[in-house]
Amino acid sequence: MKLSSLILTTAVLLTACHRKTETAEELLKEAAKTPGVNVGHGNYTITAPEGWTEFDTTFSGIKITFVQSVEPVGQFYPSVNVVTASTKLDLDAYEDDNLNAMEQKIGGYKFLDKGAGQLQGHGVRWIRFQSAVNGILMDDKAYDLVSEGVGYVITCTAGRGYFNRSAAAFDTIVNSFTLK
Repeated sequence: MKLSSLILTTAVLLTACHRKTETAEELLKEAAKTPGVNVGHGNYTITAPEGWTEFDTTFSGIKITFVQSVEPVGQFYPSVNVVTASTKLDLDAYEDDNLNAMEQKIGGYKFLDKGAGQLQGHGVRWIRFQSAVNGILMDDKAYDLVSEGVGYVITCTAGRGYFNRSAAAFDTIVNSFTLK
């Protein structure tokens, strides 16, 4: 599996998503062994709005930045996470690779929509999808950004039917993402 696929799937897993064919722990261990994983971590800033908290952590060797609501919305704490890795792919190929990985690897995956935009002067691709989290249905939006050989995946996640309640906070958080 390509590194970008591992990174996107890891981003979804880190919001508690389960895998179709492998356990989350297996994927994280696999991704952590891949050359280039975590390249770019710390080369960005992201800001938590009021009522949210931001923290960096490591899961099985994968460095991640979380921005999470301090209050649940429905049964889930809405969150945004950022994972990084080196890549030789351009943005179009990176997005294609991630779409393929999501379809094959994410439990309860259902593609909803995709599009393109700008984030702090960088081209981004976004993917709206649904996933299943230990029996809890989730709504997700992942942003792919590639800059100077580093792939950044910013994933927003909320419980099914609750994404719009956190949409303004998600937009604020994603738009605060700045490369150093």
